[in-house]
Amino acid sequence: MGTFECITLDLSLGGARLRLAQNIELLEPATLILDKFGKFQGEIVWHTPTEVGIQFTESPEAVASRFGNILPLGA
Repeated sequence: MGTFECITLDLSLGGARLRLAQNIELLEPATLILDKFGKFQGEIVWHTPTEVGIQFTESPEAVASRFGNILPLGA
């Protein structure tokens, strides 16, 4: 698939919504790389012409440990 620059629009312990300059029409594994927090493995689970949704394959607890208290586990 390649590497794409993106803007993170929404971020949670379960995944992320990203805006892309390119149109992606595939639902496949992906890695989100955030400069301050590292790499997050996931899968593209939905897409529009300008946005994609990635569901992380790591547990919410594992994701939370990498973000510290920025994204609380919640109820």
